[in-house]
Amino acid sequence: MNVNSLNLFFFDPNKPSFFELINQEKMDELIEPAIEYILSIYAQRYPRYLLRIANRSQEIYSLIMFFIERYYLKKYNASFTESYYSFKRVPCLSNNISPTKQKYLKSDLNQKQINYSLLFLIGLPYLRKKLNILYEDLGGGISNYTEQYDFNEEKNLKSKIKENMKKKFLKYYPLVNMLFNTTFFIQRICYLYDKTDYFNPWLQLIGLKIQRMNMEDYKKNHENKEKIMEIIRNILQNSDVKFTRKFLEIMKTVSSRGFELLKYALPIFVLTFKFMEWWTNQVKSNTVVDQSNIPTPPEALEQHPDGLPIPDDVTICPLCHHKRTNTAVTSTGYAFCYPCIFNYIEENQRCPITLVKLTQENIRKIYLS
Repeated sequence: MNVNSLNLFFFDPNKPSFFELINQEKMDELIEPAIEYILSIYAQRYPRYLLRIANRSQEIYSLIMFFIERYYLKKYNASFTESYYSFKRVPCLSNNISPTKQKYLKSDLNQKQINYSLLFLIGLPYLRKKLNILYEDLGGGISNYTEQYDFNEEKNLKSKIKENMKKKFLKYYPLVNMLFNTTFFIQRICYLYDKTDYFNPWLQLIGLKIQRMNMEDYKKNHENKEKIMEIIRNILQNSDVKFTRKFLEIMKTVSSRGFELLKYALPIFVLTFKFMEWWTNQVKSNTVVDQSNIPTPPEALEQHPDGLPIPDDVTICPLCHHKRTNTAVTSTGYAFCYPCIFNYIEENQRCPITLVKLTQENIRKIYLS
């Protein structure tokens, strides 16, 4: 029997293919951009309520995903997207252990393996995003940028240390990033050619490999769903309980399994995001700007005696009396914060300064380059 025949004989049907894991990873990478994209759209319309959330979207996303990933790792021995693709994480046992003993070993992840998985699923990706943002903020990628950090004798020691750290970071971070990406690339090539059981270095570091779910796993999941349905049926069949109490108990049962519903909502969420992205790009590409027809700012109408007073500082919004954000101008010629004037016209159908009747269509945003 030749080597190729031996490889076919020992083929592991539970081992996911390289392309299956790539698709699972791509699905995982789509979730955060989808949330950030939707938040950025609505934050422009309601900046007072959503702007702070949009600015902290990475922290909020990481915190939410921490609880979701923790639940799926404990319940299904898999991350959120791995569970969606019917994968699971299993400890990579030594080859010295006989197959009969392997059956009796516990296949569930222990707390240490769950903690390490959370570190590599949530912690390190978040840290890497922050380092990438810091590198861009410091001017990374701009040629000869680091040359501006010239030390002179007048600067104190603290400033010199800080500038030296910035200079070292800008110099060595691209090398570290390249080493990181190269390591992952080599590991995946090895997995593609069946030279390793680990899809990425993090899994190898904690001794876990990804496999397909077997019939026992499917049976266990089905039993969990049947238990929930049995609880709901018992609540509905209990004639001694009032309808309101039945409803509350059912909602409590469903809410306790809320993380389960996310798995079914994931494809709908991602498809909605891709449709919105495609639609926005289509609108932008089909919009032809005629420079000759760009409207000039309207001339301000005369102020009504009963209207709001105009602030002396032209950068102050007459409605909220704060520095204008997301500036918009009405057809009467006065500038406000977009959410302020939008909400005011929606309630009063008039300009707050001239008292002229207006609708939301009379509001135009001002974009400053």
